[in-house]
Amino acid sequence: MGYSPDMRPAADSFDYFHNGHNYQVAMTSRVSVATTDAYLTSCLAGLGIIQVPHHGVKQYLASGELVTILDDFTCPPLPLSVVYTSRRHMPKRISTFINWLTEQFA
Repeated sequence: MGYSPDMRPAADSFDYFHNGHNYQVAMTSRVSVATTDAYLTSCLAGLGIIQVPHHGVKQYLASGELVTILDDFTCPPLPLSVVYTSRRHMPKRISTFINWLTEQFA
């Protein structure tokens, strides 16, 4: 299954990290989607396999709706950024939220 947020034709690939190196294997897709919701929904409907961060699908893995495959070939962690206007005058709620995010994705 292919994912292209801007729906431009893109070369689909399976990306993985193994023995300290990143690899890409060209894949063909019969289904392409433009949103992460459509990507997940298509997989849940049995239209193919997806490669997504564990955190976003852990409830489906716990329920058995999704299963992992190729566990020895995982992606390196994706970076997560929080963008805000200024650290100098950061409201307490923003710093609390950033701390919560850090705990969630640790």
